[in-house]
Amino acid sequence: MSQTPASSHEGNPVEGQNIWSLLFPGEFQQGEPCSMALITAIKKGLPGAAIGEIARIFDLNKNQIYSLLHLKPKTAQRAGARSSLSLDTSDHIVQLVKLFIRCTELFGSRTKASLWLTTPNHTLGGELPLQFMDTIEGISLVHDTVTRVEYGVFS
Repeated sequence: MSQTPASSHEGNPVEGQNIWSLLFPGEFQQGEPCSMALITAIKKGLPGAAIGEIARIFDLNKNQIYSLLHLKPKTAQRAGARSSLSLDTSDHIVQLVKLFIRCTELFGSRTKASLWLTTPNHTLGGELPLQFMDTIEGISLVHDTVTRVEYGVFS
């Protein structure tokens, strides 16, 4: 999965928009929802269009997102056409978004967050942080790495 982003990081089309409202149209207009609201939304299932939104938000191509979610392209396209995604896929997407928001806050923009996620990282053995984000444990590892950066421990 060591592919480069789908487009230039300049002018990310979702920069400045509320990510939660992009994933859950009509909901969470005020920003990050509380945990109880997220749990309810996950159990209901994200809209199928969330897969495409994630690609746009992260500035990646859809195949990279499919790989993160362990979906084959045909399966992902069928899932994208459905009204809602499975609980597991919805939960994984929410965990990805929470980490991405944390990176955005730390690095100052979605563009810089995407760049950090797609740049080899010494703490992660020279691998891209994005490569670890296909599992919940990997997301936790990347989250820990972001915390190290935040506290000035070189990562």
